[in-house]
Amino acid sequence: MKLSPQEIDFLKRNELIIESILKKRIDDLKEEILETPEDKRNNIISFIREYKAGLGVLKEINSDQKSDNFTGI
Repeated sequence: MKLSPQEIDFLKRNELIIESILKKRIDDLKEEILETPEDKRNNIISFIREYKAGLGVLKEINSDQKSDNFTGI
């Protein structure tokens, strides 16, 4: 997914709030895993991985130095 310059600017200005929200959601999902039937746990684990990937992208977008293996979103 390509981000517009306005979207990138928004992410840069709101990084701390977005990061806080994503981390809270990850914590909520980790707690849900314990209460979820075993056959549906993979879905929650996939969500956690997506949120963590989102955090990584957020950090990469806001970094002045891009890593060599950054592929975007």
